[in-house]
Amino acid sequence: DGSVRLHLLVDRSSVDLFANDGRLTMSNLVFPDWESTGVSLFTEGGSARVSELLVYELVEEVDDPADTEPA
Repeated sequence: DGSVRLHLLVDRSSVDLFANDGRLTMSNLVFPDWESTGVSLFTEGGSARVSELLVYELVEEVDDPADTEPA
């Protein structure tokens, strides 16, 4: 049916794409303006339909010395 399942991970400096459960992968370094907060989807030379889009905000994990046990 031509469907493609995509998982896209975006952070401040990289974009990682996993298509059809990892059968195809791509990674790219990006250098957007620091204030940039958007993501856009587009096609070239055709059309596409997004049937479902889930967005999760990734939160930076900070190591807390109080969470570690002494050696």
